[in-house]
Amino acid sequence: MPKIVDHHARRRVLAATAASVIAERGMENTRLRDVADQAGFSTSIVGHYFNNKDALMLQALEYVDECVAVRFAKLRNRSINKALETILPLDDERTMEWRVRINFWGRASIHPELADNLAASLEFAEQTMAHILREQIALGVLDKGIDVDKSAESLVNATMGLSLRVLFQPKAYSRKQLREKIAGLVEGVS
Repeated sequence: MPKIVDHHARRRVLAATAASVIAERGMENTRLRDVADQAGFSTSIVGHYFNNKDALMLQALEYVDECVAVRFAKLRNRSINKALETILPLDDERTMEWRVRINFWGRASIHPELADNLAASLEFAEQTMAHILREQIALGVLDKGIDVDKSAESLVNATMGLSLRVLFQPKAYSRKQLREKIAGLVEGVS
């Protein structure tokens, strides 16, 4: 009897493994063989799902975006402060996610066909933040008169900059200082 394979689950395992390898070694030093070895699959299996490094990178980026979406969905009360803190590279998982993003940005800057995927990833982040802002308006936490889309874009951009500081200068801010920075960003919206 032939073995039944859950292709979605296998792609997810490969995407998670690819993200881990890319975060550890960088995209330029990651080969499909490296992902296969770490995931416990043959190179031909990985090649079946990903034709090249760009396809692998796209799946790794989608995986990290999905991880953020899952964390957002788990937030109770979905406060803006907690949502922004959830993005920052404050643990191994989120640091890995940021390393994948940075590798993708570098690759997208020289491969214009990847830039659309980068734009979609950023749009996803802004839409998610806009949704959280609308929830806070509905709860009466934020003023109804704010420009939700502009505020979401500003919060995402500021959090990206703060995340890069944390990633490259991990001792630049204590957790307390980061929470204060986030509170300042949120105050600018309300």
